Amino acid sequence: MKRLFLLITIFYFLINITACTKSIKSDIDIDLTKLSSTMAYSEVLNMLESPEKYTGKKVKMEGSFNLTRDEENDKNYCACIIYDSTSCCVQRMEFELSDKLSFPDGYPSQNSDITVVGYFETYENNGYSYCRLNNAKIVSDF
Repeated sequence: MKRLFLLITIFYFLINITACTKSIKSDIDIDLTKLSSTMAYSEVLNMLESPEKYTGKKVKMEGSFNLTRDEENDKNYCACIIYDSTSCCVQRMEFELSDKLSFPDGYPSQNSDITVVGYFETYENNGYSYCRLNNAKIVSDF
């Protein structure tokens, strides 16, 4: 009888652990929203300094929306601005939206809080190498 009770208890325990593990799993590789502002700032700095370690990873981050418009080339450059805890230092992560929005409709307002998810990549432009989140989506309301 004790063995049966022990087996049932172990079985119940294993089922609960498996269920919890599946519900926690996410398709996000790097979730900066779970970090303190200083840690998120530091991780973005690492991403920009060692991009080869992050290429292809799905990243989620939150910060302030920034849009720079290149009128000459008719191109928008979106970025998520991340501050450290004292707001004295900032990192900027460019992102390219998967949905092609018409400017200015569909874009968040400048400096509004956003959460963005996309795939980290590097690209070349005019002989310079840049980092960004590609195929990105803004997942917070604005």
